Parts: sequence; structure tokens; C-alpha cells
Amino acid sequence: DSRKGVGVRDVRDPKGVTRFTTHPWESTGPWLSYDRAQWHRGQFQTMAAGGIDVALAMYRGGAADRRTYALKGLDMMSQALKELRGAEDQPFSRPHDYPRLGMALDLRGLADQYGGPVDLKDPETRRSFQGMIRDFFLHVPPEFRATVQLPSARAGSPAGPALAPTGTAYVVRLIGDAAVKYIDEETLTEASKQVQAEFGARVLWIGTPALQARVKAFDAVAPYPAGSAEASINDTTWLRTAALGPGYDDTGAGGKTTIRPRDNGQLLVDDIRRVLQARPDWIVVDSWNDYATGSDIGPSLEFGLLYKDLFRAAVLQYKHSADYSAHFIRAGAPRVMDPGHVYQVEVVVQNTGTSDWDSSNLAVLTYRWLKDGQVIADRGATTNSSGHARGVGKSYLIGVAPIQEGKPLAPGDYELEFNMAQLVGNDRVPFPLEDTAPYRI
Repeated sequence: DSRKGVGVRDVRDPKGVTRFTTHPWESTGPWLSYDRAQWHRGQFQTMAAGGIDVALAMYRGGAADRRTYALKGLDMMSQALKELRGAEDQPFSRPHDYPRLGMALDLRGLADQYGGPVDLKDPETRRSFQGMIRDFFLHVPPEFRATVQLPSARAGSPAGPALAPTGTAYVVRLIGDAAVKYIDEETLTEASKQVQAEFGARVLWIGTPALQARVKAFDAVAPYPAGSAEASINDTTWLRTAALGPGYDDTGAGGKTTIRPRDNGQLLVDDIRRVLQARPDWIVVDSWNDYATGSDIGPSLEFGLLYKDLFRAAVLQYKHSADYSAHFIRAGAPRVMDPGHVYQVEVVVQNTGTSDWDSSNLAVLTYRWLKDGQVIADRGATTNSSGHARGVGKSYLIGVAPIQEGKPLAPGDYELEFNMAQLVGNDRVPFPLEDTAPYRI
């Protein structure tokens, strides 16, 4: 929107000629703006329809970026997610699925602020790095942050406010590695501790291969931009990660990267086959809507829904392992519970099987209590599914009470475990463990 105080970036050149390689299917106009919640809302809805679980929002946190568009853009993203979530409570409305937000920190924002590649062992620069991460999570409410349940060996001890379940992490991806001339493990450790102290969860770091060559502490590694080369599989970290894109062409925006033609979808199909054979833990896609580099898989004027549908089919194949299977995205249980109360806990579950959950195929969410790895209280209250299509994530509210056979649990440390089961008559048949890992807090 040329009426705004922020200059139009990578959309048109001074002569009015488009800089986009591909174009949003709504075309370009005032609606294509960082400060319009409606634009973000539409993007999130089509992301969910395309099988995307986590939207890694690119964030440049330099002083000029924060002052103009960066923070306002985050606020509008959060507003869009609030509207999607609020629609679930409106009469005659259909619940909307949406991805959770992780951070893609563009380190070039640091270089812009300090006039060149930065040294992150410098105290001031390190504080700026930490401040950018802090700003992001201050502007994204806890219920919309992408959280990852960590293995017990990596969970650590809880710290900070109870804004996230114990043993979870928030996702931060670092891109623009050429903007950093020095980074070490202490840089990541300090930033993670700060996030945990203030927001209640540590950071799960995704780095580039160039950053990993200098720091071995990354949890996952994915090249950026991934679409400029064939799909890659990185198995040097505890999270085995694939990265891919539909192609790459940034010449319209003045880039000099080698063009990687899309071949009308065949390039993505070949990369998807390579990735599915490798069976990685995570798949990182570059990008959803970077029209300036021609790497988008979202709906576009040039390709319609082709790439969104191709990726959706790939996601269903990637996640499918049984007729009834599920993936727990997040749960928001408090860390401390009073035995005399029932707590309403939100659990977000994705149907990863081949069957819809409806009145003829009922699935139920249940919970149980464990102590020292042993089940001490089973068959807690259940919540039945209703109209939960395959491939879709949905929020459930379940009443959780710390009781055992009708009596309060003794004071102590426990694990709360959520499970999914199929309702057959009056019996609950648990989903296969190899397809549906329980979610423990």
C-alpha cells in the first residue's frame, strides 16, 4: 500500500514494473500489506489447508524494521490467529484450522543495524540478538506459539512462568548466516536461557549448514533458501530434517542466484519422493509466499492451487501410517494442580490417519497419570471428536483432575499423559503406539 509510511519492497521497481517472479492469486494491491490482518488470515487458512503445521514467520529486528513494519506485522499476524480461533465460538460457523507460529530470525537485520557482519561475542550485539527474539515472543501470544515436546533427556528443569508445559521448546530458525562473522554455543545457550526464564520454554534452534560449521549446538539444520537446490536431508543433529522448495528465481528482485525452474510441478514431485523415502523427523519448506524469489507453494496467479495441493498430498502420505492415527501438537496444562479442582486443558490434535473422525467413526481424547514411569491413575475423563477431518488439527477442551480411584493424588511430581483411542461400542481401543505417540507433560 503506497499510502503507508513503509516503502514498497520487492513489489515494483521505480517504473512500476513488478519485481515478483510469481504473484499472489488475489493479485497485488493495497490488500497485500503487513498491517492487514485479513491478508494474514487468508494465508494462515490456506497454509492449514496445505498441510503446514508451523509457520516460521520471517522477522528482521533491526531498529528501522521494528520502527516501521516488523512489530506491527507480528501484531497483525496474532490478530489474524485470534480471529480464526474466535470463529470457533460463533454460531453457525465452521471451526478453522491454522498453523502455529515459530520464528525465522533474519540475521541480516543485525548487520543492517550495525553496518556490516556482526560479532556475537560482543556484549552489545549479543543483547540485540536476544532482544530480537524477546520482541518476537512478546508480540505472539502463548496459545499461538509453535511448541515442541522434547525428549526427557533434553527437557531440562522448568524455569520461569508457566506459559508453556514443562519439557517443551519454542522454535527459532536462524537465516542470513553471511550477516554473522562470529557465533558460538554460548550465544545460543544464553538466548535460550533468557527465553526460558521469561516465557517458560527453552529454544529449539534450527540453523543453516554454514552456521552449524561454527556451532554444533543446533537441534536441526536446514539450508536457506532450500528451493535453490534439490531437496536435502540433514542427519547430523538429533532431529533429522529435510528441506525443499518448488524452485527458485529471484532475478526480478535483482538477485543473482542460479535459477532453478519449477518444471510445472515435476521438480517438487521429485523432491517430495526423495524426502518421503528418507522419512525425516521434520520437513522445512522454503517458502509459502516468497513471490520475489519464485519459491512459493501457496496459491498464485501463475499456478493456481497446484503446489498447495501437491504438498497437501505429500503431507498426508508423509504422516499416514494407519487408518487411525494422530499427532499431538500442543497441550496447555498448568505445572501445578490442586487435587480439589478440575482444570480445563486445551489439547491440539491433528488427525494423521486416513479416516475422518465423525459420528460413525468416533475418536476420543483421554488422559492418565504416571509417577516414575508407572501408570497410577488411568481412564480419566474423555472428550469425543466431532467432525474432525483427516489431515486437520483441532483444539479440544478436556477436564483434568489429579485423582486416583476417586481420591486426590498425594502431593508430589507426576506426569500427565494424553492419548487417543477409537470408540467401539462402549470400549476404547487405543490408537497404535507406533503411529500415535502419547503426549506427556
